[in-house]
Amino acid sequence: MDVDPTTLNLGFYEDGTPQFEGVVNSRSAGLYTKTGEKHDIWLEVYSLDDPASVIGTLSHEIGHVILLGQNRISPDEPDHEELTDLLTVFMGLGIFPANSVVHESNWTEGQWSGWSVGKRGYMSMDMYGYAMSLYTLARDDPSPQWAVHLRPDVRAALKRGVRYIESTHDCNFLPATNRGRTKR
Repeated sequence: MDVDPTTLNLGFYEDGTPQFEGVVNSRSAGLYTKTGEKHDIWLEVYSLDDPASVIGTLSHEIGHVILLGQNRISPDEPDHEELTDLLTVFMGLGIFPANSVVHESNWTEGQWSGWSVGKRGYMSMDMYGYAMSLYTLARDDPSPQWAVHLRPDVRAALKRGVRYIESTHDCNFLPATNRGRTKR
């Protein structure tokens, strides 16, 4: 993401949000703060068991370094979190947070077991799919090979987005609409 790693500090924390069986949970997976010239990226310890989610969280938090830490946007912008998620897509790392939007976990302890489902990030699976459709069209690759690694629901949204943009040209993002390609 072209951020100098010597400006980053990595730390860990525990989110005290209680987990209840069968309840959708949205505990945080990461945090960003700035101390002087250093950017502090914090990872929630319970998320460390999912490497793809860790990459998604790290890319989001480094997105904060780019947008907030480099004063490109104000933290008062009402959609700065969504913009940060969107940045991960256009930096080529969107597959990781997109696949982590829904987080499922199971546990067993002795004779007891349970499960939880949580949401991560600020964009929906459909929003990621549409953003990725713009990303692929901007790269002139409407059927990217990497799409097989997306969650099926995000991959379907990506395909719908490409079809919609190519058939309607209803998009202000010029690289996606000024192609001159024939309809597929």
